[in-house]
Amino acid sequence: MRDLVSRTNKSSVLVIQQFPLETDTATLIPAVRESVSNILAFIELGEVQVLEQVIQLADGAVDIVLFDDDLKCQNSEELINMAREGVRKSRLFFYSDYNTWADSAMQLIQQVVKGLKGKKVLLSGEGSLKELMLQKLLHANALVNTAAQGTGEVSMYAANEFPDCIIGASIKTLSLADEKIAVVTGHTFIFDVGIGNFSRNFISEIMQKGAGVYRVDIRAGISSTVLGILETDYLIRNIMGRTVLNGVEIVAGGYMGQKGAIIVDDISRPSYIIGVADGQGNVMVPGESDRSNIEFITRLIGRNNEPS
Repeated sequence: MRDLVSRTNKSSVLVIQQFPLETDTATLIPAVRESVSNILAFIELGEVQVLEQVIQLADGAVDIVLFDDDLKCQNSEELINMAREGVRKSRLFFYSDYNTWADSAMQLIQQVVKGLKGKKVLLSGEGSLKELMLQKLLHANALVNTAAQGTGEVSMYAANEFPDCIIGASIKTLSLADEKIAVVTGHTFIFDVGIGNFSRNFISEIMQKGAGVYRVDIRAGISSTVLGILETDYLIRNIMGRTVLNGVEIVAGGYMGQKGAIIVDDISRPSYIIGVADGQGNVMVPGESDRSNIEFITRLIGRNNEPS
């Protein structure tokens, strides 16, 4: 990892993921890899003692520690608290591994099937990942049937219709019976989102039918999560803020302004005015009473941008 960081001058990020299941016991350390903006190292763990050792080795040795704060197992809260208290030298951020997992799956599915609007989707599985996938599929305007009908389950197309997609969303657990081979055609797309949702026989039979079968790889999702977290951090630390000059309120970067506040692009180094705040998070059409404030800030920006 040090060689990559030195060679590329990119920041180093250690992503610490919790085991998704109580039954997982073997600590996993996938290969270090380079993303567009960072060098990423990974470790998947579930024991407090292992996390303690990781923090001792990594804190200060990497620029950023990104910790999975989902409540997955009985000791999840203990692990989260240890990360919060133990990481002192590296910059610490938290993320949802389940959300990243679901977002990665949706990106893959949307691109492979070329949009989900109106597509018939059979969703199997249970648990947090399945619930997230259901919400995202409905927001994407897919027609969703869930494999197990019951309280809270969904049925949006006739049971005798062939689905365009089958998605397995249990985590490392078989979730769809082999009898569903009958609803698969050569035009069906199969996605194992949670890994291990379909039997070997199921996969073999549907491949013989010519169906496309995919296993979700969340590498792109992790990279975009890291980038989003760092971009948000930069926004908060460098762009967001509020100040008052000569009685004129100035806000930037998402800081809520009162009615009449002048919104600029950057609180530290403003280069242009975005608009006038309406006091409810929107931009309003400036009134006559706002003109003098706009002119004052415009002159101020002009002076700040003059060459020294």
